[in-house]
Parts: sequence; C-alpha cells; structure tokens
Amino acid sequence: MATTPQPQVPPTPQPQYSYFDISTSSPAGLTPHINVNANQPLFIAFPQLKQMVRPSVELAIHELLGPVVDRSIKIALSTCEQIVKKDFACDPEEQRLRMASHHMMRFMTAGMALITCKEPLLLAIASNFKAACLANIRSSNPQQKELIDQAARTVASENVELACVYIQKTAVEKALPEIDKRIGQELDFGKQAKSEGRRYCDPTVLMYQAKRMPEQISLKVGGVTPQQISVYEEFARNIPGFIPPTEKELIIMKD
Repeated sequence: MATTPQPQVPPTPQPQYSYFDISTSSPAGLTPHINVNANQPLFIAFPQLKQMVRPSVELAIHELLGPVVDRSIKIALSTCEQIVKKDFACDPEEQRLRMASHHMMRFMTAGMALITCKEPLLLAIASNFKAACLANIRSSNPQQKELIDQAARTVASENVELACVYIQKTAVEKALPEIDKRIGQELDFGKQAKSEGRRYCDPTVLMYQAKRMPEQISLKVGGVTPQQISVYEEFARNIPGFIPPTEKELIIMKD
C-alpha cells in the first residue's frame, strides 16, 4: 500500500511577523494572517474547502499550546533566574534587573517554543485539514484524495510559521510574570536600599564571587558593565521567530 507523503519541515525562512503583529487573546485573532492559496487545484475543484484552513490551524494550536508553553517556560525560567540574579546581584538599579530578565526570558522562551512546536504543528495542521476535507467530501475518490494530500502539505507549510509565533508569544506573555515572581525579593531589596540611601548588593553572591572568582571577572558593587548590558539588549533585538523589533518597539519592551 502506498504511504501518504508527510509534510516536510520547510527550511527556516526570514521571519514574516513582528512580535507586535500577533494578538494572543484568541486564535481567532489570527484570521487576517491565515494563508489560503486559492490557486490550489483542490480549492478550484471544491471552493468550499477553503473554509477548512482556518479551523485546521486553530485546532493544531489548541492541541499543542498547553504542553509547549509549560515546557518552554519551565526550561527557560530556571536558567534565566540563575543568570540574572548572578549578574545583577550588586546592581543598585533594581529596574535594570527586571528589564534584563524580561529581555532574556522573552528570548529564551520564544526560542524554546519554536524548537519544540514547529514540526508537530506542521503535522497537526496537515492532519486536521485532511480530516476536515474528507469529512466534507464523503465520496472522495483516489484522485480527490491526492488533491487533498497535496493541499494539506501546502496549507501546513504556508501557515506553520503563523501558528508557531502565536504559541511563542503566548508562552512569553505567561513567562514574564513568572520571572517577576522569581526575582521579586531582589527587586524589593533593591527598592528598600534605594529608599534608605544605600547601595543594594546581595552579600551571599558577593561573598561567593570573592572566594571563587578571579578578581578581574568577579562582581563589583556598583552595577553591571556596559558589556553585560549589551548582551541583554541583544536578546531584545533578536526574538527567535520574529522580525527584529523597531526602536519604538524596543522602548515598549523596556516598560
């Protein structure tokens, strides 16, 4: 028996979407971005099947959203927390810690979600679309099934990036409050020290650095270096799967 060809994961293209293009309030908000190639032979023969594209994409998102979001946040959260707490342990400006943690968490969560969900989404969109079409054309013959398979591969490849960025942004929006919780104590200590006219510094981290790290690279009281800040700014400028943000969008991300 001949096997049905599976949709192939397309090579990573240039991103199509800005982070701020995507609304995550509901998958229905993706409707303006859904790609429907009306020139597909299937859609020429059965125009009504174009209506199957959007629900096929939405169902794939629904099937994968929870597991991908949870896994992406879990992995990114632990790594981000450890690194930012170490880097900003002696920085008197607590808002720099929060901003840097958001930049890093956004980058890592989006990247982890992209790696995790792209291939499963591709397969899910194609499978959902084929099932919807076969249910709609109950007496399909082998030629029609071939048209459905061909269209399914195209529908999946043309919409997988959109489904990915929806899941990625959803994961990021759930991740940022979580990192705020993890660094909440450090933020409070920094605010308190500032109100009392003191410079905040985590004594535990400072002591560890003094004992274990060479003086040239150990933390110093008084804040992170411009080189360290530039690393976090680079995270903000390159969110995996998205078009690089504009300067105006970078300002919004810092709020």
